[in-house]
Amino acid sequence: MNSDLKSVLCWVKSRKTYVASVPNVTFRVKASTKFGETVRGFSDGEGVVSELKWENLISLAPTCLEINHSRNPFPELLQKLLNGQSEELIKFFSRLRTVSIFGADIKAADLTSFFKNLSLLAAFSYSDFYPEDGDWTRLAQELSTLQLRALDASGGRGVVDDLLAKVDISLLRLSGNPGFRVSEFQKSSSIFPTVRVLAVSELLDESDTDAEKLLSILTQKFPSLEALIFDWSVVDPGVMIDERTKKIVKQLVDLTKNLEAFAIIAYTPCPDTKAATGEIARLLAEGGLHEMRWRQFASRGLSNDKPNFSLLIGGSSAALRERIEEAFVERRQSSPHIRHLLPLIDSDTNLHKPSLVIDFGGMDSAQIQRDLENRNFTQAE
Repeated sequence: MNSDLKSVLCWVKSRKTYVASVPNVTFRVKASTKFGETVRGFSDGEGVVSELKWENLISLAPTCLEINHSRNPFPELLQKLLNGQSEELIKFFSRLRTVSIFGADIKAADLTSFFKNLSLLAAFSYSDFYPEDGDWTRLAQELSTLQLRALDASGGRGVVDDLLAKVDISLLRLSGNPGFRVSEFQKSSSIFPTVRVLAVSELLDESDTDAEKLLSILTQKFPSLEALIFDWSVVDPGVMIDERTKKIVKQLVDLTKNLEAFAIIAYTPCPDTKAATGEIARLLAEGGLHEMRWRQFASRGLSNDKPNFSLLIGGSSAALRERIEEAFVERRQSSPHIRHLLPLIDSDTNLHKPSLVIDFGGMDSAQIQRDLENRNFTQAE
């Protein structure tokens, strides 16, 4: 490790305005071949590759950390920061409130060591992350000391009892790979009394009735539930009206008509899926869902006049309904980052507000330059 490191090459996302303040810094650790991309591999807008002085980088104090994909330089960054016997690491991550892992080749031991140097953490998110036996228990022990409030989890062996049962979270989203097995919830004796908001985005496909099975145990497993966000892709990738759909809508009505907020997010790219969604909206309203609304929106990258997603929303709390609409419709995202859902449990948080976005690809600027030679990036002066 180069202890005399003076500067590093990073990708910095362009901002719409350089006058308005930016309350958050999102620091994305990834291979430099992935600079300027979302976790799904799409362009994340305009940006420049800049040479940043190390002391300036350290002073940024990010609020959101993303550790993405293979060839990830996070262990290298961790070692560099720990050279100062944790002082530099603690300074750099003094404002950190959310950590997300997506398909990164990072060891659970490194992550546990990292968590030991934090004081607070609002949200933790992971997908395509496969700790070994016992690792979830150790990670849960560290997370439970950080006052974690929100978890975006993708399942894995033992995660229901080893992780979920040991953290007192208010917001839980089930999403990502490998996916939650409904059977694990069914066989587990664990109850999650602190979860107030549940978002069901993805499940591991075990049977044709996974959605029905999960809905049948939600009241038992989540006795304090106030809001439910349900992605219709858990039922079927396409929205249609058949007998199964009617039965599931009846389950949802019985489960959610007394909740403060309930929403269905559905992919509706064509007239048939829009018509089916309209029928579901009618059934929900007839079932007594309070203040039922149907909002359509176009995901980012598409023209506003070509909506391809629908949000059906209702419930007794106007404030919660408004925050859900903002996270999905106003942001034009069918699967918002966990930090954009935090206002559902904390109206005072600002983590959902705009961020300065920086991609960090490691300490070897020469290698980063070689990686970027065949890419269409603008090099900052």
